[in-house]
Amino acid sequence: MKLVFVSNILNHHQMEFCACLQQAFGEFVFVATQNVETLGFQKAQEAEYVYHYYLPEEREKSERAIMEADVVLFGDCPIKLLKMRLQENKLSFVYAERLFKKGLWRRWHPAIQKGVQTQFLKNRDKEMYVLCASAYLSYDLSLFGYPADKCLKWGYFPQLEQYDIEALEKCRAQNEKLQLLWAGRMIDWKHPDDAVYVAEQLKKSGYDFELHMVGAGEMDSELREYIQKKGLEDCVIMHGARTPQEVRQYMRCADVFLFTSDFNEGWGAVLNEAMNSGCAIVASHAAGSAPYLLRDGENGALYKSGNRKMLIHKVKELLEDKEKRESHSKCAYQTIERQWNAANAAQRFRKVVDARLLKKSVQGIFEEGPCSKAAILKNNWFSK
Repeated sequence: MKLVFVSNILNHHQMEFCACLQQAFGEFVFVATQNVETLGFQKAQEAEYVYHYYLPEEREKSERAIMEADVVLFGDCPIKLLKMRLQENKLSFVYAERLFKKGLWRRWHPAIQKGVQTQFLKNRDKEMYVLCASAYLSYDLSLFGYPADKCLKWGYFPQLEQYDIEALEKCRAQNEKLQLLWAGRMIDWKHPDDAVYVAEQLKKSGYDFELHMVGAGEMDSELREYIQKKGLEDCVIMHGARTPQEVRQYMRCADVFLFTSDFNEGWGAVLNEAMNSGCAIVASHAAGSAPYLLRDGENGALYKSGNRKMLIHKVKELLEDKEKRESHSKCAYQTIERQWNAANAAQRFRKVVDARLLKKSVQGIFEEGPCSKAAILKNNWFSK
């Protein structure tokens, strides 16, 4: 069976997922629609299965592949390519994050209404299904009347690392202090200031800990000034930007990982990585990945986005309860190892495609995880 994956670029983070798709389908082509100069991206786009749509000499070949494939997975790419395939009503899947990261009021914006109409509503009765790389996309689409039974859970699938979870726990037990970690771009909607505020309150309450902050961005100097002003230099360590490998090392040492993004976080693959590293998680309910990956109180802890009091309470619970912390850690690791990974997603996607080619429903094949039903989830679903 031939699968074509169309997106703007192929980056090195997607290589494992593409390899799994190739294995699951046998014949696989990635159509890259944009050129890119970054070295890591360039190397990825030299893979043997990549067609370069942006090159005039490869455009016809790319379009022919899209039209002849048994199934096409569309990411971020020119809408005309989706239109071209659906004119012949051929099986297609659209891979997307949520529509209204910046507020539900944007559904009234003329440009957004036009985009939703063109990409989704005009194709609601066609052989097109939506892979929701955000727990909130199905709700966003439902506001326009798009059918929920054509939406499936999806996401992003960073490289799976195999660890001995018991060995990780023994390593963490050697930490002189409990280790908290925050990692990401230091920008307002990721709320690194919430992590620093947690550290401030923990210090006031007499906890013995360290908060490690990894990343760079426009809030960096502001946070450093706040840390100095509040006398937090002894418990908050700013590491600046680090390589992906170095970030993973910090995760392997961390007892608790703080994921504080708001609704602007379409997915947030750093959560996959922290869970894969066996961290105990405290995450905002608003990030697109959190409702799919986390079960509050089982493989992590959720708090209502923006509620610092709840955030601090959840962190303190984990710091004070080693048994709960280790239980969350193991369950988080198992969630990624057994379910939310590239190989499992690719195999499940193949089963969904097989079902649809036989004119069977795409719903009900899986009860949870990738390719299960993307239930409608409103922004205010979590209020514990």
